[in-house]
Amino acid sequence: MTNAMPNPTTSEHYFTAHTSARLTFVIGVVIGMSVMTLSGIGFFTYVFSGGEIQSYAIAPLDTDSQILTEPIKQITEQDQTVIAEPNASQVVGATENYTVTLVQYLDYECRFCKKFFPDVLALTTSHSDTVRLVIKHYPLVQIHPQAKAASLAAVCAAEQNKLVDYSTKLYERQDQLADMTVFETVASELALNLEEFNSCRTADATVAQVEADALEAQQLGVQTQPNLVIVWANGDQELIDGYVNADYLASALGF
Repeated sequence: MTNAMPNPTTSEHYFTAHTSARLTFVIGVVIGMSVMTLSGIGFFTYVFSGGEIQSYAIAPLDTDSQILTEPIKQITEQDQTVIAEPNASQVVGATENYTVTLVQYLDYECRFCKKFFPDVLALTTSHSDTVRLVIKHYPLVQIHPQAKAASLAAVCAAEQNKLVDYSTKLYERQDQLADMTVFETVASELALNLEEFNSCRTADATVAQVEADALEAQQLGVQTQPNLVIVWANGDQELIDGYVNADYLASALGF
């Protein structure tokens, strides 16, 4: 009986194929671990060398705690920006002889704005003889994909003197903003002229207004949502860049 001799060529091919597979796997694991290690080192180096990671707080809406460690920032004279005078449809509260102007740049997808806007509105209404509230827009489009469309719709509601009512309803339906029909639905509920409303939403002037509001907010140092710029009668400007509760807000304004 003759023993079959192994085919050298076949054996070589088998060994080479399996070795290549094993080697490829090992190399892949090593590269993956190296990338993860370098990424981690880079992150901690960046943070501990003074770098900051841009973040936006998300917390339960039933919180009553003040989440900012330094809620009010003085806007230095060199950073102060001339805030564009609003039209009448953007103003709530006092129209003359006011001692303080509050400027809020809204984002309709911001969860904390949904809580903060009614607080600011209530305070303004309670002190409507001395407080003027100006409503503007700053949609954070990088993290809130529907916010700009909502701002455009709100600007057009303002054209028909329904900015506050429209804003309130958008916040109430915040979880429906991905459905673009919600903007017209709310407009119908407020008895707006739909032809004018829809034409306005795509107008260049409307887009320009939202973009101008956002640029103004950035120039004032606004970095997140919600926010509130406080302009005192002497021209001093202060910024609340984040959420504070209603009691803190009233106290900060001297009420």
